[in-house]
Amino acid sequence: MKFVVLQENLEQGLSIINHLISQKPQLPILNHVLIRTTRENLSLLATDLEMGIEINIGAKIEEAGEILVPARVFLELVLNLPREKISVSVEKQTLLVETPKIKSSILGMDGAEFPKIFEGEKEQLGEIDKEVLKAMIG
Repeated sequence: MKFVVLQENLEQGLSIINHLISQKPQLPILNHVLIRTTRENLSLLATDLEMGIEINIGAKIEEAGEILVPARVFLELVLNLPREKISVSVEKQTLLVETPKIKSSILGMDGAEFPKIFEGEKEQLGEIDKEVLKAMIG
């Protein structure tokens, strides 16, 4: 897996994912985020087994693949990187994160270990305007 992404975009996606990550999960794997790339996009996935989230982020994908990394560790790293392009790659279950001045690595796990979410037929039940949803929640 290999891709290039803007720090701001990755930070925003990980910040949203971080809200789903439990402080004391039932299983240690639930502290992780699945980073998946396809030819088209970069996806971040997380679950607490009751709810799941998938966030797609615009990135330049050079090689498809997936890896599981600790969500909070990855978020903390990204928060401390300068606001520029980040090159991310995987070598032997290690996530390598590079900017022109910084190189870091995070030990990861095989993406196949991640619990399956969003299985079955995806069926759109309807649409709701985001402003209406905000008003309903408020």
